[in-house]
This record gives sequence, structure tokens and C-alpha cells, in this order.
Amino acid sequence: MKSKLTLITAFLLSLSAAYIQAQSLEPAKLPTEVPLETTVDLDTAYCDICKPLLCDIPLTSTYPISTMMGPKVFTGYHGYIEISADTLKRPNDVSKHLWVKNISEETPDVFEEVQDPQPFGPFEWTYMSPEWLRESRRNNKRQRDILYRMMITHPECISYAYWDLPEPPVLPEEDHSLRGFLRRINVPDIEIKPTLKVGELGPRTNWLHTVNLLLQLSQAYVSGNWYQGGNSHLAFLGGFLWDVQLNPVYYPNAMFQSTFSYKISVNSTPEDQYHKYNVSQDIFQYNLKTGFKAYHNWFYSFTTQFKTQLVNSYPANSQTKKASFLSPAELNAGIGMTYSKENSAKTLKLSASIAPISYNLKTCIDRKIDPTQFGIKPGRRWLNEFGSNAEINFYAKFWGNVTYTTRLFLFTDYKNFQSDWENTLNFQFSSIFSTQIYAHLRYDTATDKKLSPAWGKLMMKEILSVGISYNFSTKQ
Repeated sequence: MKSKLTLITAFLLSLSAAYIQAQSLEPAKLPTEVPLETTVDLDTAYCDICKPLLCDIPLTSTYPISTMMGPKVFTGYHGYIEISADTLKRPNDVSKHLWVKNISEETPDVFEEVQDPQPFGPFEWTYMSPEWLRESRRNNKRQRDILYRMMITHPECISYAYWDLPEPPVLPEEDHSLRGFLRRINVPDIEIKPTLKVGELGPRTNWLHTVNLLLQLSQAYVSGNWYQGGNSHLAFLGGFLWDVQLNPVYYPNAMFQSTFSYKISVNSTPEDQYHKYNVSQDIFQYNLKTGFKAYHNWFYSFTTQFKTQLVNSYPANSQTKKASFLSPAELNAGIGMTYSKENSAKTLKLSASIAPISYNLKTCIDRKIDPTQFGIKPGRRWLNEFGSNAEINFYAKFWGNVTYTTRLFLFTDYKNFQSDWENTLNFQFSSIFSTQIYAHLRYDTATDKKLSPAWGKLMMKEILSVGISYNFSTKQ
């Protein structure tokens, strides 16, 4: 109800303002005859007509000068009546025309239906309105018609045209991402002053060392065709690892990593009539990887791997030697490229190397050991192979005390294929106690299937151990 009263009040106020404006207008004194010319001077021919109608409208305007383009660029534009006669004639009795009628006369209060003398379109429409309101509308329309006529006949009076105006500025597209939000909030720059001087943290560390000592109780399963021999058992496991790496903080464009490792597993054999103990795992291994940066995380690299065992190994209830020092032994060297990547938290690390040019050497210097079980021809003590190799190393740390390490090595001389896949899952309960699961899969196409028909050319070794493990590292 309140909104309806507000609307009615506003309408009545607007009608009152229009009536007051109409009462203040004076009747126009028109000349009997006004010549139509190509150009019209407001100060002469149209002075008596225009001045009362134009009121305070400035002579300069920003309206378009073309009636064809006008409706497209000017809101509210409409065409005026074109006069085709040579002159514009006005009757002597101008008081009979509504548009010059003295509107100061008393206006009746009643409404009458009047037809608009100048319809806006091809159709005619009627409406009910008081005389003073109709007169005000007609006066406003005459003003606009005169102004439009001025634009066409006097284009030099127009100061600005829409085609001369500069392009309006376009706001950039708003960025709703997190980066855009941080850019909009205008976080002030904070000057961080160093609190430590160079050298206060100690001497510069160029080489990063990692040492691991391992002594655990283990359970192992070894397939019958394992290339180094061994038996399933419960035993004590000992291990040592020393890794030396060039500090990438000071040498980001260089790569050098050297790793020594040794593992031995000894178990008692009470059922063996020839031996009181047996060696199920004995491996000494050295890995070297060095190179320089090529592009981003890629390095030109040289890789070397050497592995053998140090003590003799015998099968159960047999005096036939299965393996010994340098029997077998493998040396592999390759030139290629290495990809290395580590996350900022240092919980994930990946290193992948590929060497299109690779050399592989197998040896069996002990004459009491059959070299054919290692792919070496009878009567020979070594085997030279040229081909390609690839190596993948991955390290992951879970939940703070669980780590997983895997290494996959592949080599082929384009006649035979050899692969080693080592997996280690370590549970570190404290700084010295841990549990470790180790699994080693090996596949060699040069292996004799007759040694173990069930496994064929695939070999496996698995060890579960619980015991003491201690790590020492200079890495931050």
C-alpha cells in the first residue's frame, strides 16, 4: 500500500512540474514566410523561431550529423518531417495552430481523446492527456527537430563525433585464481635482513657422506637355480654401505656419486654332512655415476658397476664349489644420459640412466667352478659383451619411518638379455632398531633351464630380517 502511494505521489509531482514549465513559455511570433536554403543562419532566418524553443540548449552538440547513422548511435533519435516546398509558409492566423497557441489560457480539467498530429511510426495511436501536457510534448519535439535540422545544415557547429572519439578503455579479464587473489591484495614487500654471516654455520661441505651399518636376524628363500647358489634358511645378516655424493648445492651443474656396499648372510646347516655353516648371500658391489648437466634435470653421464662375492659357497650336502671370489664377477660400463629429480621435501627421489654404448665383462677365474652356468663358454674364463644398458633407482619415504628403495638394471648385447631388480622395504622403529624385507629378482636368457625346471630362466631371492640398523649422514 505504501509503495502505491509513493508512485501516485511521484506521478502527481511530475505533472505539476510540467504544467509550471508550460505556463512559463511565451507564444511564438512566427514570420509569414521563411525561405528554405541549403544552409541556415540561426541569427537571421530562424532567430525568432529557434530562440524561444531552444532555450538553454547549446549550439554545439555531440549528436551525429547523418540521419542514416543517427538511430544507430544516438539514443532517442527520430526523423523529422521533410518539407518539399520551396518555402515554408505560415498562416496569418497563427493562433489557430495548437503548437503556437497561447497556453496561458485556462486549461480544462477534463481529458479528451486527441490524435497525435505527428505519429512516431507508420501507425497512429491515440491517448488521453490534458491539453497542457500535450502542448509540452509538442514543444519538446519541436526543439529536437530544430536541433536535428541544425546538425544536418550546420555540421561545422558539431565539436565531437562518435567516429572521432577514442576507443573506450576495456577492463582486463578478472583473474579468479589463487595467484590473482594474492596479486589483488597487494601484500607489502618485507625486507628480510640476514641474521647470520657467511661462515657462521661452519665450513663448506663439498662432499655428502652416508654410512649404514646393519646386523639382523633373517629368514631367506632361495630358488634352486639361483646363479650364486644358496639355500632357504634362518640366519644372521650383516651389511655395510658407504655412499659419497658431490653436494648439488655448490655444484648444480656436476654429478658424482660413488657407492660401496657389502652384504653377507650366514646360516647354520645342521643337516649338512659336509659343512657346519652355509653362505646364502655374499655380494660386494661398487657403483659409480658421474657427469655434467646438459639441460634442466638431464646430465651427460658415465656409469660403472662392479659386483662379486668374497667367500666360497657350496650347495647343501655337496663339496662342489658353487661360487667364490671373482667367480662370478661382473663389470659393466656405459656412456649415455641420466635424469635426476628430487622433491623439495626430499621424500621422493628418482634417477634414470640410459647408455646406448655399454660394455659388459663376466669372469670366472676359479677352475673348480663350471663357467657355463654364468653364460661363459667351456674352457673360457671371461666373456666380453657390447650392447646397451639402462638403470632406474627410486627412493620414497613414507610416514617418517618407512622407506622403500628399488633398483632395476637392464643389459642386452642384442643376443642375450639380463635384468636385476632389487627391492628393499625398511621399517625403522627407532634410531637403531629396524625390520627389513629384501627381494631380488634376476632374469638371464643365458641361464640353463635344466638347473631348475620350475623357475626356468627366472631367479629369486627373498630375505626378511629384524635387528639393529644405524645410519650416519652429513646431509642436512
